[in-house]
Amino acid sequence: SAMKTWINVANISDGNVGLEYVSTFTFTGLCDNSDKKSANEKLEIYIPHNSWVRELNWKKYSLSQLGFERVSSFSTKRINITNTGSWSSKEYLPMGAISNLHENSTIMWQIEHNGSWQWEIGDIKDLMYLRMCGPNESENHWYKELKPGEHFESVPAAIAVGENFDKALAEMTKYRRK
Repeated sequence: SAMKTWINVANISDGNVGLEYVSTFTFTGLCDNSDKKSANEKLEIYIPHNSWVRELNWKKYSLSQLGFERVSSFSTKRINITNTGSWSSKEYLPMGAISNLHENSTIMWQIEHNGSWQWEIGDIKDLMYLRMCGPNESENHWYKELKPGEHFESVPAAIAVGENFDKALAEMTKYRRK
């Protein structure tokens, strides 16, 4: 229960086109808050902290533990994990997971890049979203200019699903082994 994803952008115009952000994967619908139950009650976020001497240190958080609180119909906040530079796992692994406790489902992801990357979780009205990418202008000061006819392929990522964190991790492990 895993897949690999990427985006291929082509400049089909007659002029140069500047890229500042290319999403590798976006999913809106992690959690539906229209039933007025708090996403904080439904979701758990897993973040793999990393350092030179402490690798793969997964921590589980509620949304409120990460400062994500809905004040009205939406939060205007995001949970943002990013890395800039060629040490792709200096503070975090380029991975994460989110569990929906009300639906017994977990989505795990890994960004497959040894340079700059970013993922975020936020909300659009009543729906929570996950978005991930390689380097981009706002987080990493990245810019790519495409001349007419040129292509750009985004950083790839993998997504695995399971009933809980351990089962999603098992699916990601199967994907890696293939």
